[in-house]
Amino acid sequence: MKRIKPWLELVRLPNCFTAMTDVLAGAWLVGAFAFSPSLVLLSLASACLYAFGIALNDVADIEVDRVERPNRPLPSGRVSMPAARRLMMFLLIAGLALVGGAGWLQQPSVNDAASFSTMKLVLVGFALVGAIACYNLLAKATIVGPAVMGLCRALNLMMGMSLGWRLGWNDGLPPIAAMWLYVASLTYFGRQEAETSSRWRLATGAAGILIAVATLGLFIADTTMTSQRYSGDYFLLVLWLAFLIHVGRKALTAMRKPSPQNVGRAMKVFILGIVVFDALLVAGPHGWLAAAVILAFLIPAMALGRWVYST
Repeated sequence: MKRIKPWLELVRLPNCFTAMTDVLAGAWLVGAFAFSPSLVLLSLASACLYAFGIALNDVADIEVDRVERPNRPLPSGRVSMPAARRLMMFLLIAGLALVGGAGWLQQPSVNDAASFSTMKLVLVGFALVGAIACYNLLAKATIVGPAVMGLCRALNLMMGMSLGWRLGWNDGLPPIAAMWLYVASLTYFGRQEAETSSRWRLATGAAGILIAVATLGLFIADTTMTSQRYSGDYFLLVLWLAFLIHVGRKALTAMRKPSPQNVGRAMKVFILGIVVFDALLVAGPHGWLAAAVILAFLIPAMALGRWVYST
């Protein structure tokens, strides 16, 4: 187990589950609450592409990590740079191959030819890879870095939506915008995680996170009322309110004492909170059962998070 742990740390394995739930949420937002071979493959593709992006991040930041995070797999020498690059290429090829496979297995809609159904997925998949590369190689240290990271997550959600691809005000654009704002804000919040963070940065990032979660609440209310479904609504309200309070408390703790430890704990909550975010997205149109399925992904993510760091 000691030999495999550095590799799991390199790809932040606990966080890969958050990428998978993005795809599930996107697909269920624009279609029925069901599993299919193409959805399973696309979820695995998302995990591979997420792991590729995290490995690329550590390869690109090796010199910075030698100073700020010397215990990470690459600067500590527990994983060699050539081996990390080989893993990156494997994850990239596997991820894109799984996207293509998901498109090939997908049943086209009435208005789509089979080739167009595959093309939609492949185009979004390549756009996601481009955004990942842009963030890690060009934008990370710039002012637009958080926005590009938010774009990566928005495209991941859209990759799931590509299985149905219906972008409208009620079920497409608000979730994409809320996900973009949430991830861009948490990225901005944690940008100085390795040192004492600026309270202004933390306050600004926290404001964006809370606005995104509040927007999510409005989306839930709108889809619930539109569907005229009231069963389980109390569960959704309690879950949403608990999520809002929990992320608010973690942000407030970090702002009061902006140490790397407090900011790191808040970032872990925010990142794993993407699973809750996804669960709430599908809860509106599909109810508590769909939300519970996505929330179940927190179990392996949190269990692995006790052994493998996720920030």
